[in-house]
Amino acid sequence: AQKNQYHCSRLGPEHIEAISRVLSHTEHRQNFSNKIDSSLLAKALSLIGPESFRCYGAWSQSNELVSVRIDLFRKGLVALDWLAGTMESHMTSGVTQMLIFYALSDLASAGCTDFDFCGATMKHIGTAKASWGGQLMPFYTFRKRDLSYLIENNRAVGRMLIKRWLKQKSTD
Repeated sequence: AQKNQYHCSRLGPEHIEAISRVLSHTEHRQNFSNKIDSSLLAKALSLIGPESFRCYGAWSQSNELVSVRIDLFRKGLVALDWLAGTMESHMTSGVTQMLIFYALSDLASAGCTDFDFCGATMKHIGTAKASWGGQLMPFYTFRKRDLSYLIENNRAVGRMLIKRWLKQKSTD
């Protein structure tokens, strides 16, 4: 990424729309939603403040924001890697890893001693996070097993069931 002249920086309120655009791109590509838009990001940054709501970005040679991370941090507590995204065309460039290194270095210089990558529920995400040498810790949640659960956790089966249900409704 450095050879290709990517560079990283902390981001402020003037970058919220661009941050939101990168996060939305990642959500769409990976078929999920954080349900967080630019107005919520702006409000969080305003309420929490830039020292605790740390926005990081990586820029391409053409000065396009291509990777973002939002980490929640307060000295004495575990820092949380809350939101992240990278534009698909830059996924193999190493820019994501460069940005993670930048964020970890910045947090360490602010006194951070513990970092939680958070949410490794997708296998490829867990593998990427494990590559940083930390320990992946499972956590358990309880949820009602309904149609939305099935769709969210097994899209192919969910789509098939919805098609059957719609077909049955159309013949009723």
